[in-house]
Amino acid sequence: SSGINAEYGEIKQKIAENGRLEQDNRHLNESLESLQLQYDDVKARVGRLENALLAQEKALEAYKNSEASAKNELGKLEKELEVTHQAARRRDEEVRKLKKEVEKAKQKSELSSASNQ
Repeated sequence: SSGINAEYGEIKQKIAENGRLEQDNRHLNESLESLQLQYDDVKARVGRLENALLAQEKALEAYKNSEASAKNELGKLEKELEVTHQAARRRDEEVRKLKKEVEKAKQKSELSSASNQ
């Protein structure tokens, strides 16, 4: 009888231990599911951040391209302005020469008309 009771006691212990192990297993599975959800959430946030970063990089690249284009355009305009200034200086020089020639011609004309009188 004592052998049966001891065996019965061992069986009850194993059943109780098995119940604890099943409960621990359930808790571990719940923790695992929770971690999986957190991981999926973080992964999604990282994906959104990577997309935002990519968009920022594209915007920066577009800005750099437009800045380079604007500098190029500015360089062209500065060259055109310099050419225009050079042409204006040449015209001013021609006008000065013509005024001198006109002045000389006037003086010759006055001298000649004075000597003719």
